Amino acid sequence: MNMVNIMNKLRVALISCLITLTVCVPVTHADEREDLTILRNTVVNLLQALVEQGVMSQQQAQALVQQAQQNAEREIAEIKASEVVPDDVVRVPYVPEIVKDEIRNQVRDQLRAEVVADVVSHAKRERWGVKEALPSWLSRIKMSGDARVRGQGEFYNSSNAPVSSANPYLDIAALNASGFNGIGNSVADGTDEFLNTTQDRYRERVRLRLNIDAKINEQFSTGIRLTTGNTNNPVSTNQTVGNSANPYDLVIDKLFINYQGNQAGSLAWLSATGGRMHTPWFGSDLLFDDDLSFEGLAATAKFEFGGSGLYAMEHSNKAIFATLGAFPIEEYGKLSSRDKWMFGGQLGASMKFDNQSQFKLAASYYNYTNVQSRLSDNTFDARIQESSDFFNASKPAALQKGNTMGVIYNPADAVTGITSDTEAAYALASDFDILNLTAQYDLTMFAPYHLTLTADYVKNLGYDSSQVEQRVGSDVVKGDEGYHFRVDYGWPRISHFGHWNVFAAYKHIERDAVMDAFVDSDFHLGGTDAKGWELGANLGLAKNTWLSMTYRSTDEIDGPANGNDNCNDDSSDINCNLSIDILQIDLNTRY
Repeated sequence: MNMVNIMNKLRVALISCLITLTVCVPVTHADEREDLTILRNTVVNLLQALVEQGVMSQQQAQALVQQAQQNAEREIAEIKASEVVPDDVVRVPYVPEIVKDEIRNQVRDQLRAEVVADVVSHAKRERWGVKEALPSWLSRIKMSGDARVRGQGEFYNSSNAPVSSANPYLDIAALNASGFNGIGNSVADGTDEFLNTTQDRYRERVRLRLNIDAKINEQFSTGIRLTTGNTNNPVSTNQTVGNSANPYDLVIDKLFINYQGNQAGSLAWLSATGGRMHTPWFGSDLLFDDDLSFEGLAATAKFEFGGSGLYAMEHSNKAIFATLGAFPIEEYGKLSSRDKWMFGGQLGASMKFDNQSQFKLAASYYNYTNVQSRLSDNTFDARIQESSDFFNASKPAALQKGNTMGVIYNPADAVTGITSDTEAAYALASDFDILNLTAQYDLTMFAPYHLTLTADYVKNLGYDSSQVEQRVGSDVVKGDEGYHFRVDYGWPRISHFGHWNVFAAYKHIERDAVMDAFVDSDFHLGGTDAKGWELGANLGLAKNTWLSMTYRSTDEIDGPANGNDNCNDDSSDINCNLSIDILQIDLNTRY
């Protein structure tokens, strides 16, 4: 017999004695009657507690009371027969100390429960910080985000073409901003016209992102994201340190409403998002920078089926999905026929295996409208007070570098009087209709480590060599393909101390394979017409805190972005295939 059973039996025996005492003791005074009443009630409560705790059954408790009453009646009869008690004498039964302790503990527990209940009730009335006292809508809001401090070094090959009037790497964004402004002003022949090709650069950058997501009801949710950065760069939320101690900009990077079909309803397969959102496409950063937010409307249909193995009752192991999206790029205003759009469609499938490995494959098509350059038409519409010479809609509002560019002025234009390329504006020489194929295999055979293999291929079906050369005015090297291979190994998510992962990747993205405005801003410092390696590692320092290091070594594929490879001949030591090495060391936190 264990100690628990012994104590339980002892409790029963003591309570049996106490019952007998409370039953058989005669009462002569009001105070004694009150005390005895309290004692009897306490005994009853103790019995009930023992029943609730499983020490005895209800039948055993009742039998105990009946037996005590019988014993009490017999003892009372014996007392009356043996002696006569004077009226002024009161017999006080002996109560053992252990019984007194049991009574005290029982009363203390009852008082504690009553006090706790009273405090909770008061907290609700006073709206103290307990979960039940918070407004119901607050539980539907979720906040999350991350912060990053980065040290970055950019190292240029000493044989790169130097910054001079002969530098073939024009800063097209600067020329478009200052050159063609409708009144014939030109950019001075200086360094502002050209990209940096020789001067190493060291800088510190910071990034803050704050997500606020709210569940409206079972089908609808909304969210916003606030970030550092500015409104002139769609592919970076970094803020470079060294702004004369001025505070940073905080911008709205995402603002969307999402619909998710009720899982119990007929539209469980459908989800849709409108506004400014994260990329709705499955793929790598070959086409789109991870920081790029899409503006428009996207809808995804996903159908799951099958199921086997450990999770067969909970999850299907196969799925097919399709995503459609329409996204305005630039609104031209009164001439809506010149608005720039991107329309996209993706069809894919995924398969999960019994060991939790997953294979995913998708084919995508992205069609861009009104992005190809147009020559000025030397017209002026008085009704809208606009001339295409002054405001040529084909000039891109955002670009990095790499795409083949052509001038968009008419040399015979008498309105502007433009006579040189430095006074002109530039726009994309190629059209863009992009086919993209992506495959990813996440292997869990090394659990808890994952081995993830990613392959991505892209081809610009809209590239037409004759049209491009016509807009450039010279022969150009065709470049309409790109590919990306990447291997990741380690923890899939860094969340605790000691978690780690490493990756290696090779990327090759030709000049006009994709629009350079939206590609990865870190690889080759942004843009297309680049190839090279990426190596990186992440190490967890504490919960949701980790250190990252990434090294990239990249080169131009075909030379200057405008297609003129004038400095790259056999007799020259100048490298027109711009070479850049980049080292980034990041301290990251997640909340």
